[in-house]
Amino acid sequence: MKNINGQGNEITIILPHKKIDCISSHHEQFNQIIHQSHIIITGNNNHVSMHFDSEENVEKLLLNEGFLLIIKGNDNTVNLGTIILRYSNILGMSGLKLIIGQLPGLGAGVSRVANNCRVDIGNRLVINGVTLYLQEDKSNVSIGEDSQLSWGIDIWCTDAHTITNLKGEPINFAQSIEIGKHVWVGKDVKIGKNTKIPDNSIVGWGSIVTKVFNEPNIILAGIPAKIVKRGINWDRRCINKYLLE
Repeated sequence: MKNINGQGNEITIILPHKKIDCISSHHEQFNQIIHQSHIIITGNNNHVSMHFDSEENVEKLLLNEGFLLIIKGNDNTVNLGTIILRYSNILGMSGLKLIIGQLPGLGAGVSRVANNCRVDIGNRLVINGVTLYLQEDKSNVSIGEDSQLSWGIDIWCTDAHTITNLKGEPINFAQSIEIGKHVWVGKDVKIGKNTKIPDNSIVGWGSIVTKVFNEPNIILAGIPAKIVKRGINWDRRCINKYLLE
């Protein structure tokens, strides 16, 4: 495949009753979908697993203009659960851009590589417009099941450039971003490296998350984000439907 370059790379589609290796197998239908998709891998021993409820949803996601997966580096792992991806130019919903290593459009002479990174995205996620970027080696990002992410969201497990102390030693290494289960992330939120958003929580519109929060059932808001309300939970339904049902 022209969009998959290197040795030992794997793309696995996991359906309820079967598992398909899309690179080494001769399953023409899924090989063609991967070939036509916006999945680009350059490097060795990268592993991508994607879960789907049906074969119809495989094509629906992977051929969606709003789905982009780029890996440049070695020994990276991406586990993608069942997600609902929304893409609309009119509303500004950009779908999901998941990038490990090289950001597209950086221009000639700029090459960035990330190795041994891991991304785990749980089941039953609704994603409207998210860019998820890992650049530092051994970075990890996890998003728990049943979460909802609005649009205009940037999740960057890197500062992209180096900050040093006065001895010239780097001080801004990336480690991880953890978004818990059943988390609602509002529009235009930015989530930086080495942060945690706990289960059953909400991040308010336009907030910037810069640190670890451990207490569940909270609302975070502000720049930088802080706890503004405790003892809450949320539901996908609007209030009218919630009250009726």
